[in-house]
Amino acid sequence: THNRAQLLKKSIESIRSQTMQNFEIILIDDASQDETPDQIQEISRTDSRIRCYRSERNLGPGAARNHGILQARGNFIAILDDDDIALPERLDVQASILLNDPEIDLVFSSVDWMDSGGAEIGKFPGIVLRGEFPSNPSEVFKLLYLQGNKIPNTTVMAKRDVFLEFP
Repeated sequence: THNRAQLLKKSIESIRSQTMQNFEIILIDDASQDETPDQIQEISRTDSRIRCYRSERNLGPGAARNHGILQARGNFIAILDDDDIALPERLDVQASILLNDPEIDLVFSSVDWMDSGGAEIGKFPGIVLRGEFPSNPSEVFKLLYLQGNKIPNTTVMAKRDVFLEFP
């Protein structure tokens, strides 16, 4: 998170309210200058599953995310940004897929874009919603490499090894 005090609590609460409860939350404060550090302190006092880290200089979202990944202890790692809300079954559904098929290393979903009032203003990516995302790995590679990323990073859950192999 970076300077998102007004959004952070709702985002963290969406994870704390998951149907699956066996998880840890790694919260990285990327040198926030607003009330975010105070929010983090308040949130972390109420849940022992939350571990917080702070960067004194702004690393940017990718480097901050990678720092959090290195702190994670679990077999699966799920990404959630500070302005995102996870549906209550997200972790359960994604972990079940990874557990039940050893050939699958990474899962993701589509997202609903919302305005500041919580009204839906769009969906992404259309290729997933239309059922057109390829299942053949070489076709997935071509799609992502040649046509642009169609995977919303904030919906990704992957096996820990994937994140460590491809930081």
